[in-house]
Amino acid sequence: IVTIIIISVLASLAIPRFGRFMDSIKNEEAENVLMSIYHAQKSFFQDFGTYATALSQLEVEFGTIKNFSGLTVNNQTASPSCSGSTLPTYAKLDSDDGTYSLYATDEGIICTPCTSEACAKMGFPTY
Repeated sequence: IVTIIIISVLASLAIPRFGRFMDSIKNEEAENVLMSIYHAQKSFFQDFGTYATALSQLEVEFGTIKNFSGLTVNNQTASPSCSGSTLPTYAKLDSDDGTYSLYATDEGIICTPCTSEACAKMGFPTY
């Protein structure tokens, strides 16, 4: 019985950490895509004096995005409210489960307007 209790306690500690680890791997891919778009938007602005409104306008390539959908390219008109502040953004990705979105701001920061405890544990600023 003592062995079962010890295994149960260890499992209760390890399983949540494993879940957060998997979330961080998923979010890393989204972060890389958003930062690629951020840099492409900066380059596009230098060339044309305006920001792109469609992915096809940008010279950026990446494979199929897993765990995220709804990629939106913005020309700084979309401003999520992250903890009361509105920030111009260059791109947005929605999680496949629809629980949160990630944005690339005009400052090159990846943030989320999601203020739940789960989002806070992911480590993204919630502005």
